[in-house]
Amino acid sequence: MKTIINKSIVALALLGSVIAMDSCSDFLSQEPQTALSTEQVFADINNIQPYLNGVYYCFRRTRYERTGLYVFLGLDETRQGDYQVWTEAPQASLDYYNGLFNRENVCVAAAWNIRWPVIIRASQALDALSKMPVAGEDSARISSFIGQAEFYRGAMLFEMAQYWGGLPIPEVKDGNIVLKGRMNITDTYAYIVADLEDAIRRLPETKQADLRIPTKWAAQAVLARLYMSAWEDESLAGKSGYRDYDKAQKLLEEIINCGEFDLMPDYADLWNPEKSCELEAIYTLYWGSLEADVHGLQWHIGSRAATSPSTCYFGGYDLVNPSAWAYSKATETIDGGPGLWETGDLRFEESIRTDYTYQGAKCTEVTGFGDDQLLPHFKKYEDIRTDGVQSFWNAGKNTYYLRLADIYLLNAECLNELDRQPEALNMVNEVRKRGFGSNWDSSKEWTAMSKDEFLDKLFDERTRELSCEGWRRIDLTRAGLYVKRVMQHNKWARETGTLQGDSHFLLYPIPDTEIKANNNLSPADQNPGY
Repeated sequence: MKTIINKSIVALALLGSVIAMDSCSDFLSQEPQTALSTEQVFADINNIQPYLNGVYYCFRRTRYERTGLYVFLGLDETRQGDYQVWTEAPQASLDYYNGLFNRENVCVAAAWNIRWPVIIRASQALDALSKMPVAGEDSARISSFIGQAEFYRGAMLFEMAQYWGGLPIPEVKDGNIVLKGRMNITDTYAYIVADLEDAIRRLPETKQADLRIPTKWAAQAVLARLYMSAWEDESLAGKSGYRDYDKAQKLLEEIINCGEFDLMPDYADLWNPEKSCELEAIYTLYWGSLEADVHGLQWHIGSRAATSPSTCYFGGYDLVNPSAWAYSKATETIDGGPGLWETGDLRFEESIRTDYTYQGAKCTEVTGFGDDQLLPHFKKYEDIRTDGVQSFWNAGKNTYYLRLADIYLLNAECLNELDRQPEALNMVNEVRKRGFGSNWDSSKEWTAMSKDEFLDKLFDERTRELSCEGWRRIDLTRAGLYVKRVMQHNKWARETGTLQGDSHFLLYPIPDTEIKANNNLSPADQNPGY
């Protein structure tokens, strides 16, 4: 095994370690300020939490700006806007599934590259922490630090394994990053499970004053998702042997019953930047004051028709639009079947924008930028605080990584797989009851159905509850519904018709730049079909 030190990654990994944090109220949004060497950081135990906060900022950037949205593209609930697919060929390929969806695709490489620093920084922390002398009251602090680093690395490796399959997981030797060969999927999951299981043992059960610090329940939620989603496809990532709905269900049930979380009574409050949603949030990506600390997601998700004046808070550039199915009513026929939204579901108004009236005037399409500018758009990332004073670019309200409604629906899926459908129905109906609010009645309640029908309906329900929250690609591949649903509901995928059967597109290609940079990888390590 050759030792390869990727110095640019190491530099990025070290960037942002801090030696002090201000105690003022916007501490959650403060970017680290001072670069230190790993030796300097870990020479003083008081530097370690700030260093881990730097890992958190890297973690947070996986849901940041355009690069954070690439994994949202090409799905059944999403599609790119007209102008985006006309002008951004590599990006358009993520919906078209054409020849540009390949190992040289810059968007796929960007999705890989924003995740890798999390793994590098967390690995450096774990290496240094393993060598620190442990004594007295420092023991509990160091144990917490290890748990945090294991959560960040485990969660990010899980995402990457679901997108790319087996991974060339790095290690640290003498403080240097060593790039290794590609592990098979079974060994990759074994590595992730070890991280997450140890994180569960070390992390606190209750939320800390510093809300960036994950709880054991966040690690447990990621581990449950792994047991549900692990690849078992010989023609793609391989048969891992890790798919286990029983293990997943027990982990999810513990989260539900732990007493730390509950559904917010009003779904609308989840998207109000002035409301605290810690009741439902299991792990949140915190952003700060406008302009100073923003994710800019609205800039890419909103409508170009609303970009003038630039202070209109629901403007944007149509990168991630809902598919016609994802905004249509159940009373309509769309894509050969009923639309998604049932009468009386209050989540529709919070999830989908249909009204383009601003300051008493109707927004108008910008000539040459597509005919879909005034079609419905996703609404969840709109930040009303920018209205009239700052550009939609400055949207920066908090975004969810994990929340309890997702856990309810994951648990329902497990229970259905385990032939415990009455309990599964109770889980789903709790989520639906909140979604319909005062419009809830017995006609909205799910009752007994076949196992396959339940799964199909559950994935409709997941879009109603969780649309555009970042898990859809992993969810669809897990359930074996990816090709069927994308080809039914994504108009760009239908246009080319190349997403068929057991498609290799269910895995992203390993970026060519990654293979060239690592002497322990070769073209033979590339995913099938690329």
